[in-house]
Order: sequence, then C-alpha cells, then structure tokens
Amino acid sequence: MKYLSITLLIILWSLLSFAAPQQIIYPMPAGSKAPRDLYNHQLLKSIPYKTQKDLTIPNPLLSDTVPLQGTKFCLNELKKKDKKRIKVSLQFQWKNQFEFAGFYAAKEKGYYKEKGLDVELIEYNSNNKPIEDVLSGKTEFGLWSDTLILERLRGKPVVMLANYFKRSCLVILIQPENRIPSDLKGKKLMINEKDLYSGNIQSMFKRYGMDLYKDTQLVPHSFNLQDFINHKVDGISAYLINEPFILNQAKIPYNVLYPNSYGTTLYDLNLFTSETYANANKRVVTDFTEACNKGWKYALDHTEEIINLILKQYNTQQKTFEALAYEARKIIQQLVLANVFPVGSIDKVRIRHISEQFVKMKKVDSLKNLDGFIFNVKATAEK
Repeated sequence: MKYLSITLLIILWSLLSFAAPQQIIYPMPAGSKAPRDLYNHQLLKSIPYKTQKDLTIPNPLLSDTVPLQGTKFCLNELKKKDKKRIKVSLQFQWKNQFEFAGFYAAKEKGYYKEKGLDVELIEYNSNNKPIEDVLSGKTEFGLWSDTLILERLRGKPVVMLANYFKRSCLVILIQPENRIPSDLKGKKLMINEKDLYSGNIQSMFKRYGMDLYKDTQLVPHSFNLQDFINHKVDGISAYLINEPFILNQAKIPYNVLYPNSYGTTLYDLNLFTSETYANANKRVVTDFTEACNKGWKYALDHTEEIINLILKQYNTQQKTFEALAYEARKIIQQLVLANVFPVGSIDKVRIRHISEQFVKMKKVDSLKNLDGFIFNVKATAEK
C-alpha cells in the first residue's frame, strides 16, 4: 500500500509538470527573410522550439533580439514603437540635389528615427509656398532664403531653427561683354520674384545707384538656361552650385556677379517652423533640428556616399555624378564653411545686421518684430 501511494504521487507530479505552461519561442533559420505568414500560429506549431531561457531570435526589423512568448511573435510591440514615431514633414526650397544632402543623410542614417520622428522630405514644385505652407500647418518645417528674415520683420510668425549656408548661393550670370552691375542698365534681366526680393541682389545694384524696376528690363524667369545661352537675355539669376557647371561643361562664355562680393553677405538655406508649432512642440522641434544638424555633419564628411544616395533615390533632376560633385565642392568650400562656423549655427549679431539692411533698403520700417525670431534649441535640449 505504501509503495502504491508513492507511485500514485509520482504519476500525479508528472502529470502536473507536463500540464504546466511554459514560455516558448520559435527559432528562425539564420539569415532567413521569412514572409510575415511564418509567424502564423498554425505554421509555428510545426517548428521545433526551445524554452525561453535557451533561445532568443534575431528580429530582422531591429538590431537587438526579441523573444517570442508562447506562440505569439512580438510584432505587436514593434507596431507600438512605430506608432509612437511622430510624423512631420520638411518642405525644400528647391528640387532634389546636394543642396539638401544633410536632410537625406539624417533620414537614411536613421537620425530622425533615433529621435522618434518619421520625416517626409518634400521636393519643391511651383505649387509650393514654403512659408505659407508652414504657417498654415500644411507642413511642420520648411527651408527658405534670406527673405525668411524679411517676412519675420513684416510680421509673419516664423521661427528660425538653424542656418546651413553662411553665404547666399544666389548669383547673376551675365553675358561676357558685361562685367559689373551697372552694365545691365537698360538691358534684359531674367529673375524670379523670390530672387528679386533678395537682400543680396537689391543691395548689390543699389551700390551702383540702380533701381532694378526702373533701370533694367525685368523678364519672368523661364528656368531654361538656353534662353541665356541664346542671348535672349543679358543676365539671369542663378545658383552658384548649379548653372555655372552646365555652362562650363558646354564651354559657354559668361561672367558672374557675386552679390556676396558687394558688401552684404546674407544667410541662405534657413530651417524654420511656425511660432505656433514651436511653442506647442518644443521637444519635437529641438529633436528635429538636432537630427538635421547631425545629418549635415555626416553629409559633409561623406560626400561621395551621399552623392551616390542622391543618384539612387533622389535624382529627380537627372543630374550626373560630376554635377553633384561640383555642387558639393561649392557648398563645402564657399557656403557651409564648417571649418569656421558650427554646422547649423545662427549668429544673432548677423541676423540683426541683415535685418538692418532690409530697413536701409526700405523693405520694412523697423526691427520691432525681430524679438523671438530665433528658437533656442540648446536651452530646450538641456531641459
């Protein structure tokens, strides 16, 4: 009887042990890129398993390992992580090219993702109005030229987050028989409205006593360099990083008027948002700006890699490697000046000086709207 009782106890203990639930996980073959259906419970039942203490599997979507508990894969946790990423958009001021290298790098290298952001990069088209789009909430962030400062002085509630080009890349290409701004008196100048309002352009011609509206024949910009090549116009507004390369390749003679050489050096490629968005989302604004700055630092140190990235994923203008390399050299050597200024930095004294130039040009009456224009990224980051 004694032995029978012991036998029954052993059998009962065995049954309870086998009935007890275990945490189990299902291994994936090394290097496998299995379809999502592999995680279906019915398929998993046929896969050998080990206990959790013996095995974790690499998640192909993450860098770390994620255990499978029971027969349910932790994709739900991954989805929760994705849902937490805040979606924002950045409106470019022109079409895809190396000018926006830092933002491509920030996206492709995961710098935005590290900050919990899901960023859409929006290429410029004729329907885009970056300042209006940001102020209306259509996009959260935008990029614009020195006229961003002018719009702030005029009362628009824009907030500057970072500056990437310490000099404007806006130039005037002129026919070779012309050499100085006054040579364009009475002649045809092709220029778009945004460039016409640029403090750089206005200041340069003012030095020669010229009023562009009265002293030149203004022609709406066709964005077709062939008009200049065919001598349909005597001058054309252009970007230092783009059109000169095309003319050089075609061996077309031309001269360049550099507004930066005429006493006024203005900012370009300015990152901004609206006062409303900045005040309501200080941490998002700070994280986004820091990720952009990190992206630019990477892009400047890895130009060839980013050029190849543009060619592969962002080359809507069908540029060549050589054209992008030319653009990169100009940006690094003449515009960003990272060996002198921290990437993305804003000089308050410089902003005030630029603002005073707009007052002198009678574009605005005063600097009363300048206060609060620069968002304090550092202060927010330190909190």
